[in-house]
Amino acid sequence: MLGLMGDAPDTVNPDTIAQRLEAVRTTRQLALLGTHNVPFVQK
Repeated sequence: MLGLMGDAPDTVNPDTIAQRLEAVRTTRQLALLGTHNVPFVQK
């Protein structure tokens, strides 16, 4: 999911991953490349 949000594996801050993923689950919105929100429900 973080890749869809515009993050690269070698530059993402690992301390923020859990919080950011929880925000996606809670809001049910994924910001594609950090700019375009789309509905998202994790199955």
